[in-house]
Amino acid sequence: MGMHCADVPDLRSFAPADAGCFSLCVQLFVAPVDQDASESVEIEILTPAYIQRLLENEPDEARLALGRGRVFVLRYDYPTIERHLRGLVSACEGDTWNDVARQLEKIGRWEFEDYTDERAP
Repeated sequence: MGMHCADVPDLRSFAPADAGCFSLCVQLFVAPVDQDASESVEIEILTPAYIQRLLENEPDEARLALGRGRVFVLRYDYPTIERHLRGLVSACEGDTWNDVARQLEKIGRWEFEDYTDERAP
């Protein structure tokens, strides 16, 4: 599994201005063990303090945050985040890659989750 963030060149050495209040959009690159090509699963890594600040800046009627594809942490600690994400991804199993991908969708947004084959009758 690889991890990439368009806003952060090196996640390993990244230090947010406030390690206890941040949000990052990250792509996890996942592939079957016997293949080099990977597919992406997009997640947001964020802190509860970030959500609180986000909601406090919204009008009362809009104070809502959904959680799909969000991974909540108390502070930015790359080794711990990576270890837990690797564990979650490794636990996804199935007879086919599509079976595995459906489980990955529970973690984040799989790049092909809404794909339909236009050639299908």
